[in-house]
Amino acid sequence: MIKKILTTLAIIFLTTSSFAYRVGDKVVLVSSSNCPACQESKALLKSHNIPFTTASPSQYHAWLIPQLYVNGKYMGTGTDAVEAYVNS
Repeated sequence: MIKKILTTLAIIFLTTSSFAYRVGDKVVLVSSSNCPACQESKALLKSHNIPFTTASPSQYHAWLIPQLYVNGKYMGTGTDAVEAYVNS
C-alpha cells in the first residue's frame, strides 16, 4: 500500500515538474545487476537515448532500487519513476 502511494506521488511530481530530459542533464540510476526492475529501467533509458551512469545502492545508502537522480535531485524509486521521467 505504501509503495503504491509513493509511486503515485512520484508520478504526480514528475509529470508536473520541469524535469523532462534536457541535453546535459546528469542522470544517475542507482541499481544492482541482479535486480529485474533495474534492468528494465536501464533498458527504458537506453531506448530513449538518455545517457546515464549507474551507482551502487551502497553509494546512496539506498535500500529500495532502482532510484533515479537527475542533476543530483532525487526523482523517485522504481520503474514507474523512470517511465514518468522519460515520458515527461
